[in-house]
Amino acid sequence: MDTTNKLSNLYLKIKAFAQYDSELSFDFEHISYGTAGFRNKGNKLNKVAVRLAIATFIRSISIKTPIGIVISASHNPSDDNGFKIADLEGKMLPFEWELIYEEIVNSKNIEKTLTKVIDKTVDNYQDGEGKIILGYDTRESSPFLCSLIVKVLSIVNCPFINYDYVTTPQLHFLVFLLQKQIKDDLLNKVLNKRDFSISDQYGTYVDIGKDLYFQLYGNIFKVFNDLYDKISNIKKKQLSNYTNELIIDMGNGVAGLKSIRCLLQENFDLKFDFINCNTEEFNLLNVESGAEFVQKYFLLPKSVDNKSPFGKMCSYDGDADRIIYL
Repeated sequence: MDTTNKLSNLYLKIKAFAQYDSELSFDFEHISYGTAGFRNKGNKLNKVAVRLAIATFIRSISIKTPIGIVISASHNPSDDNGFKIADLEGKMLPFEWELIYEEIVNSKNIEKTLTKVIDKTVDNYQDGEGKIILGYDTRESSPFLCSLIVKVLSIVNCPFINYDYVTTPQLHFLVFLLQKQIKDDLLNKVLNKRDFSISDQYGTYVDIGKDLYFQLYGNIFKVFNDLYDKISNIKKKQLSNYTNELIIDMGNGVAGLKSIRCLLQENFDLKFDFINCNTEEFNLLNVESGAEFVQKYFLLPKSVDNKSPFGKMCSYDGDADRIIYL
């Protein structure tokens, strides 16, 4: 079927993007999309940010649903950075699209490559379609890389929501929510928000706040906590030496932000002792702290020495998508 007329406006946007792309100075070092997405030193990712933005726009309009981009390099050193895509239901990209992303990011003739991808994957297009959800961790390079993505989305008139500082699980969760038409289901019951709803794909989206992630899992935790109390009452005794005190090593990453610590305190019936929460000194990220450090070296994270007596404890990694209990 001839889709040229249906895609004519899209081809014009691709031409405008190609013009912008040609004006930028890129180091054409080949980069692959792996399990962790694209990763490199933060100052070598400008080309990837720009090309990934246009690839994600095409992915979104091809499946008519919001797609997420999280800017993070997880447990890597602080001067690294990277990009991961939150696809359908907040999951990973299909393998065939990983190859498409690689082809676009590494293309020597970007307009030709994008036109070929569009011809294979997009049936129709209306101006203003697409929806990109953005978020990033606390690495020094993250806000600038995000600004490059925003510039591209503006060129092609693609709507986006920038949640700025988020954990990786938060971003995947927010993408999942925005992909669903939610009215009266289990999620509402857990959140106790019977009027919570999201509009159709290209209508007006409600403002889904970052705090919903913590509300949901906080309420799930309370359900289990109530169950524990009921079982304890039936047994007429405590089932274990349970304590609601927990030390959390934040790895000096995004989970250490004051806003996120406050959300944890507000939504979980626990007494938290947060350590390694310095997000202002970028070079401290994952240094002698975090899940990767604990797992790899079998050592306690920095700042634990002065915790006496030693209690229950866990460690996040840099973007809080992994947790290890000690």
